[in-house]
Amino acid sequence: MKCLKCGNDINEVTGLCSECDNTEATAFSQKKCFLSGLSSVTKAMMALSVCLVLGLGFLTFFFFDLKGDFNDLSEQLKAANETIENNQDNIRMLNAELLVKENEIYELTGDLSSLSGSVRDINSDIAMLDKSIDDIDSSLSDTSGQIDSLKGELDQTTAQSTELQKQIADINRAIVDSASPYLAAYNKARQSIVNIVIRKKDGWTYAGSGIIANTAGYVITNYHVAENGQVFTVHLDDGTQHRASFVTGNKDRDVAILKFNDPVEGLVPASFGSIENVHVGDAALALGYPASFRLDGDPTLTVGFVSALRDYDDLPWIQIDTVLNPGNSGGALLNQDGDVIGIPTFGLGGYEDLNFAVPIDAAFEYLEKALSYEK
Repeated sequence: MKCLKCGNDINEVTGLCSECDNTEATAFSQKKCFLSGLSSVTKAMMALSVCLVLGLGFLTFFFFDLKGDFNDLSEQLKAANETIENNQDNIRMLNAELLVKENEIYELTGDLSSLSGSVRDINSDIAMLDKSIDDIDSSLSDTSGQIDSLKGELDQTTAQSTELQKQIADINRAIVDSASPYLAAYNKARQSIVNIVIRKKDGWTYAGSGIIANTAGYVITNYHVAENGQVFTVHLDDGTQHRASFVTGNKDRDVAILKFNDPVEGLVPASFGSIENVHVGDAALALGYPASFRLDGDPTLTVGFVSALRDYDDLPWIQIDTVLNPGNSGGALLNQDGDVIGIPTFGLGGYEDLNFAVPIDAAFEYLEKALSYEK
């Protein structure tokens, strides 16, 4: 840079001319002088150029900034377009599904219409059925009245039939009684006569017969049947078996009283008479279980007559010619009415059909004694 005054070089560090004494000849002054030497148009052009350069720079910066924003918007728009396209695909799929649903709804509407028709038909059938039921109810009412009337007639007929059956039964009994005068007595007493099996102290087993005295479970038999007995098994007419025990008795009168160990339902006591009404020549029916170890079944019946009423060994006995066999002992001696009048007990050896029975009145004395034990 040159000094404006002398033209010498200016010190670049101090900005002063090293030759002349012009201390204001600085580079700035030089520049100022340079600018002041320019025309106003030039200055204006220079200023405009600077402004254009600055404006162009600013616009360039603004353009690149807008370009970045535009690129971002383009990416967003592209993503939005893809989303729209995906949504359009979904919409097309939904439209297709909607069309299928509409077809199904259309078909269901047709089915519903058909079902409505069926319901109308069913309602019509129900109405007809209700009418039929009403008709049937009416018919049933009429039939019920007829049935009630028939029931009345049937009841009347049943009553007449029952009375007729009773008359027939009476006639049959009369026929049977006339054919066998002792069958009625047998049937009356048979359920009251029992078979007794006794295991005695000697280890042997014996058998005899007995008479059911009452529903309390007392059984009348001979003393010689029950003597030395350890186990007593009583066989009833219905086939059942029950254990019993010795209660009391008398060897001389040959009377013993047993009693069931447990209560027994359905016992049928015998019908009892008295020696006071027994006469020579009366029928004497022996009912018992002779030879029961060999012969099963119902009690047997042998028929004879009262031969005498006599004392033997200072005791009253009923003498009979009725056949007795081992096992008849302890059973029943019946009159023709089926009442027990005695207990067959023994026969006199060497004499045919000369047998004896204990009067039932003597057995009652020991029965009352047995009953007193419970009081």
